[in-house]
Amino acid sequence: MKASPIKILFLAANPLDTGSRLRLDEEFREIDLNIRQGRLREKFELECAWAVRAGDLHELLLRHQPNIVHFSGHGERGEGIVLEDAAGNGKVANRQAVADLFRILKDDIRMVMLNTCYAADQAKAISECIDFTVGTIGAIQDRSAIAFASSFYRSLAFGRSVKESFELGVNELELEGLDDAHVPKLMVKFGVDPVRSYLLYGTHLNPSQQPLQTTIDVGADIQPDGESRDARINLYPATASEPQVLPKALAGERVRNDIPALQDEPANLERLAAQRAIFWRAKRWLAVQMVCTILVVIALSVLAAVFPNFSPWAALAGLAILSLDSWVFEPVQAGLRLRAARIQERLDCGLFGIEWRPLLAGCGPADEQLVEDVCTYGQAYRKTDPDCEKLKDWYPTEVGKLPLCAARIVCQRSNIRWDLKLRQRYSHIVLGAVSFVLFAALTAAFLRHQTVPDLILTLATLSPFLGWGMRESHREKRCADNLSRLSGHAGDLWESVLMGRIGDEECNRRCRELQDAIFEDRKESPLVFEWLHRLLQPRSERRMRPTASQMIEEFRGNPWSMEPFECSHGQVIRAGTQDFRDQ
Repeated sequence: MKASPIKILFLAANPLDTGSRLRLDEEFREIDLNIRQGRLREKFELECAWAVRAGDLHELLLRHQPNIVHFSGHGERGEGIVLEDAAGNGKVANRQAVADLFRILKDDIRMVMLNTCYAADQAKAISECIDFTVGTIGAIQDRSAIAFASSFYRSLAFGRSVKESFELGVNELELEGLDDAHVPKLMVKFGVDPVRSYLLYGTHLNPSQQPLQTTIDVGADIQPDGESRDARINLYPATASEPQVLPKALAGERVRNDIPALQDEPANLERLAAQRAIFWRAKRWLAVQMVCTILVVIALSVLAAVFPNFSPWAALAGLAILSLDSWVFEPVQAGLRLRAARIQERLDCGLFGIEWRPLLAGCGPADEQLVEDVCTYGQAYRKTDPDCEKLKDWYPTEVGKLPLCAARIVCQRSNIRWDLKLRQRYSHIVLGAVSFVLFAALTAAFLRHQTVPDLILTLATLSPFLGWGMRESHREKRCADNLSRLSGHAGDLWESVLMGRIGDEECNRRCRELQDAIFEDRKESPLVFEWLHRLLQPRSERRMRPTASQMIEEFRGNPWSMEPFECSHGQVIRAGTQDFRDQ
């Protein structure tokens, strides 16, 4: 049975009142021409719709059932794409409604291109449910939009991957000397690998065999036999006259390590910003908790010492604060820690190329609560750091010199060791503070010759602080012990990789197990005061960076890890040598 072609639906809207008339017909012509020049031109079908209105979208998507939706026209800064109304004037489409539309009709659609100005926010919303979305982070010239789109589709028609096609489109703008090469952005749904995802590719393994027809879901995991777990879009066979080419996944090529570049992409910086803002909010609750359990309690103790008749009321107030601590402060902080841990897990899974665990971290990474938290708290963080400069290079950039499997371990171990040192110091500080207050209270009672009942009332007044201190000290010690155990496990895993005792599959499995433990630690670890965190952070980071660099040099100098691999920035590096070869 002959496979269905890849269907592209070209949607255009050029309202009369936008002030500038775009050459959308020229863009359609160039896309059609470049597809027809491709080696696999017969495997594409291009449909178009002009002067598109909001009411047309449902009918067009349901009737054509496209695999790629291309919208060309105008975009409104901070709003979304501009469609037409009945009079031919512009009408901004509701951003969330457009994203919901693609979420509902996502079965056939594997890619959306918004070839307009200021489409990044709309593209980001769509990318939560569609494998690949192309948007723009600013204004783009009409000429640049046409050049980018025509080059992109020409590359697809020659069987290139989505990421390669996108990069060739950007390169076309650079070759033409246009100023907009930085404007287009490719956004990828979590769990999809743009390097190994092909909308169309020749898979003829042996000229003596019958042409092989395979179907694959774009972005689905490619299996050794060439089939995917969820087959919807076709991979087409090469003819006998075409060169024999295998997709990278089938050829066994190692997964590209783009951690240094990916961590500074806007979407990932937004997640880091949201995580930091949630922790700030949780620490404000911690500050309120400390005011109640320390300052208020100390004030009550002083009043009880000055006015003995006030002692029973001070003790009662202390017990009330103790109840408030258990029923309000702790549950609120635990909820915020969980939300921050889920966002960090979403970031790490994307950077490290590991699967999301729904049973561990809740619903999928596109879960509404998670997306809402990233959006809301990310905006809150940007009020103090608009460009997220303080969050860039979250993980050591040197890990780009390693294959992804090894880079994961370096990042995970750096996370563990950094947190371990912080917890150990904080535990000592808390224990010292509790010991000092308890010693001071007992000394004061001895000097004042307090009776046992009066001493009990004093300790009852101090019970919120003493309870918090003992609980925090115990939790910090337990957390530090757990992190020490994880550090040892990461060290054993690193040694196994260095000695070549495990392959990539086993390494991936053990990295995922280690990530599970890291998530649990983030969720359960008690908060550290922000001022203390900032005080200890530089010292911890100074220790973490040399450790990461040492691990990298250890890997590159190890004779067991001499296999070539592909890293970020387009370099091919042979581990164990100092040779870099730019492609």
